[in-house]
Amino acid sequence: MRDFMLRFFSSTLGNYVDKDFSSSVFLNIILRLVALPFPLLLSIFLARILGPEEFGVYSFVLAVTFLFYKPLDTSLANFSVRNLANESVKPNRLDIGMVAAFCLIMIGVVLIVYQLSFLIFLSGVNLVNAEVSRLIINMSVLLVFAMALISLVGGIQRGLGNVTIGVLPDLVLKPVMLLAVFAIYVFFLKAQSLEAREFFFLYFVVVLLVLCAALLLYYKYIGIIPKLTISAAAFWNSFGGFWPLFGMGFIQALNSYLPILFVGVLLSETDISSYKVADAIAANIGIGLLAVNVVLAPKLAASSRSGDMKRAQSILLSGSRLVLMLSIPIAILFLLFPEVLLGTLFGAKYVEAAPLLRILALGRLINAIGGPVGLTLNMLGMERETMRIMTIATVINFFLCLVLIPYLGLIGAGISTGVCFLTWNCMLLLRLYQRSGLIALPIRW
Repeated sequence: MRDFMLRFFSSTLGNYVDKDFSSSVFLNIILRLVALPFPLLLSIFLARILGPEEFGVYSFVLAVTFLFYKPLDTSLANFSVRNLANESVKPNRLDIGMVAAFCLIMIGVVLIVYQLSFLIFLSGVNLVNAEVSRLIINMSVLLVFAMALISLVGGIQRGLGNVTIGVLPDLVLKPVMLLAVFAIYVFFLKAQSLEAREFFFLYFVVVLLVLCAALLLYYKYIGIIPKLTISAAAFWNSFGGFWPLFGMGFIQALNSYLPILFVGVLLSETDISSYKVADAIAANIGIGLLAVNVVLAPKLAASSRSGDMKRAQSILLSGSRLVLMLSIPIAILFLLFPEVLLGTLFGAKYVEAAPLLRILALGRLINAIGGPVGLTLNMLGMERETMRIMTIATVINFFLCLVLIPYLGLIGAGISTGVCFLTWNCMLLLRLYQRSGLIALPIRW
């Protein structure tokens, strides 16, 4: 079966893609299929155990936390891959150390700004309620720091060619361990009423364990102890390529979490939970895009360095086709049977989110049709273009949420998300073609 699938991917991906690339795509898709149920199972478990109100509090706290973590995740991973991926020369401990030292400095800077922003601007503001504000201020900074270190270690692994090992801790270990620890806590250690803050603390403990696992995998498969040093000139040169990646990651995170943040501020904890369960289901449409992206990144970066745009176009076309093939069946299922899915998985209390699920599924499908267009611009060194376009989409999303959610409720949040997906994909596709001649759509022109 494995040999058949590898031959299928090799024939689909074209003449410019080697067997190793086909194997990486296959392994990553299998890995993501294995990991696919766990985030969804985790959402189902918490939604049923905590109930709509407490699950809404938990979801809102994580949304604020991930608003600051996701930019670091995107920038650290892409920066590491772009600076370490080299098919002709193997990076040494100085190369790895320079990347790691720069990234650690940037993590520290971001965390300081993050903490100060809460102390200065939000110290007297209750987000949803006083408990949520305390959780965010006291725990989320530590959680962001630990998760950022996991992203850095995984990015270095991917940049050095260990794509599957690089994504394993965050993709598989974390959701599996979260579900296991939460279940043990509920069924063996706790029989009374449960609150969101308890699970948020357990989340932090699990992330620390995953970080330890990521470091062990690094020393097992890389074994190079990096020399953490970087010159001032190298730092500022790296900063010029890093901040657009971070800015783009922040814009992407803002686009993703703006609706749930607006729902939390303008509506209720119950509405937050309804949005969260619908989004948790719809997000599975992106499995193909995520699986292909992690493999495409080092290949596109290497093609850009060598100037082989013909090879880059072949890889891009093949990757886009795989994304669409994996996304369409899932999207059809979510569009046709949202009530059945919500009622069966989360319970009757969440069936009212079915119209929202349809809208979010359509938005995710639009994003899948656009293919890995944002990743391609970043790997070709045009991250500033990506950031400008994402900024425009974010402004549109912000004003749509501000206008639509007070009047349409959750439907307004779904419409805002869908319009945002459509806007940035159209603009990114056009800009990629104008600047490089590459086409990220799954069709041959």
